[in-house]
Amino acid sequence: MFILLTINLTLSFMFFMFKHPISLMMIILLQTFSTCMLCGMMINLWWFSYMLFMVMIGGILVLFMYMTNVASNEKFESKKIKNLLMKMTLCTAIILYLLKDNFYFYTQTHNWINLNKNCMEIIIMKYYNYPSNMIMFLMMIFLLLTMIMTVKVTDTKSGALRQKF
Repeated sequence: MFILLTINLTLSFMFFMFKHPISLMMIILLQTFSTCMLCGMMINLWWFSYMLFMVMIGGILVLFMYMTNVASNEKFESKKIKNLLMKMTLCTAIILYLLKDNFYFYTQTHNWINLNKNCMEIIIMKYYNYPSNMIMFLMMIFLLLTMIMTVKVTDTKSGALRQKF
């Protein structure tokens, strides 16, 4: 779980470093996968993670098809990306190492919830209680920002991408 948190935090930092739309879509795809895995491992309710993954992939595919039609053919700078990835991974690993004690405290104090897995109310309550509600709020903000980006990218005055003959 520590590795997934590190990957998720690194991808969040890397998102603001890229400008090419296809690399941004790839980062969103990887972040969606790591968030769904983290959510499923924390709550032990994999159907919610599966549904979240399918909804996000559907939106990402629509954005990917739109962006591949609009984006110019720019080349990636691989040396810059590798260097940036190494620095960001090191920084996030250090940050998460400092926050490791708080995460351990959360897992030890909330083990009593895992005793009653058959009760649906307790499982759903985990999404809205303290440590897990941050993931829920981050997903809501992520969906809002994705919607705002889509609205800003599309221009209603210019019409459809394909020209009418």
